[in-house]
Amino acid sequence: MTDINLALHDVAASSHRGVAFLLAFGVCWLLCGVAASWLTPRRAALVVMCQGMVGLPLAFGLQRWLGFPPADPSNPLTPLAIYMATSQLVALPAVFFIYRYMPTHVPAVFASVLGAHFLPYVWLQQSRVYLALSITVSVGSWVVMALFRERGYRAVPMFVGVALLIAAAAL
Repeated sequence: MTDINLALHDVAASSHRGVAFLLAFGVCWLLCGVAASWLTPRRAALVVMCQGMVGLPLAFGLQRWLGFPPADPSNPLTPLAIYMATSQLVALPAVFFIYRYMPTHVPAVFASVLGAHFLPYVWLQQSRVYLALSITVSVGSWVVMALFRERGYRAVPMFVGVALLIAAAAL
């Protein structure tokens, strides 16, 4: 595969522009918000920090169940897509720092990292939905924190989950 447009099309087609990931993680974030309603801020923060351990396998399973075609193994963008998908890991030390000193802010910090992570997907998945999602999740999570104050750690995961599900529907 040598044409960049063909490679981009293959990436988008093999995941239907990432819809399975948005669905899986949208559900996980919503469940984090539900769980946060009866958990302490520290425990709710841990649930948010660990939700990817459920979301990622769920997303891969959902992608297979929905029957999306497998990506072409010769696609030169595959390594880049993997790097982009794992870029959030770079910010984990900041999340751990916030967890130690302000666990109620972990969902908003994690959501900001998630939102920033979506920005390169505007190009990779060839969809402006990711631009809207990036801005909405990054900025919106802090607006929710400001509105809900000490209960923001419960509301932010719900907000992020709904945003991800709306983006999945839009795609």
